[in-house]
Amino acid sequence: MESMSKHVVYTACNNGSSGILTKEGEVYIFGKDTTHCDHATGQVTDLKDTVATQIALGKAHAVVLTDRGQVYTFGINNKGQCGRDFLPGGAVKEANNVTMAEEEEETEVEDGICPDGKHKWKRDQCMVCTVCGECTGYSLNCCNSGDKERQSAMLCGCGAGESGCSECGICRTCAGEQVLEMEDHGKQLELLARHKDYLPFDVEQLLGGNEK
Repeated sequence: MESMSKHVVYTACNNGSSGILTKEGEVYIFGKDTTHCDHATGQVTDLKDTVATQIALGKAHAVVLTDRGQVYTFGINNKGQCGRDFLPGGAVKEANNVTMAEEEEETEVEDGICPDGKHKWKRDQCMVCTVCGECTGYSLNCCNSGDKERQSAMLCGCGAGESGCSECGICRTCAGEQVLEMEDHGKQLELLARHKDYLPFDVEQLLGGNEK
């Protein structure tokens, strides 16, 4: 366990990342949401000339408040969680002194995520989610969770399961679209029926085929 040499005054965390605010107003993020950070130190590079007073982390975005009352947001904005809209041509609409870091890079990320309801879900081999960096099928419960060799949008390596969106690579959790339990249950029963001759129990009885 490592200890920072900085005097920490505020911390925040989400499922996979930790945000740290120092006495000097510096912002550091460690974990999966480090796109805007110095890879050597973890410091958020675009906030080096600001004095931050508070930080909050969402599922895949961050909000930072400065001593001047400015609010900086960065991260995935596919549901408008960063509090701003992207206009045609990549222009950014600002309001209420809300600014942003890495406008061009943020636009690229936004353009890479399918709109709500437009995802093309696939079930085959588990992949690594392009947003949270976790397994698209089992998230943090995956046997390969924490494996630093895994790459975003590549095979997770744990085996069969939810593959996420075949277009943008996001998992159902990050997209806010959970798998219906009945849908999963039906697929499990279908799989059992298909391999009933090799199973050590009566599948037909399990499926209710022998009910009188």
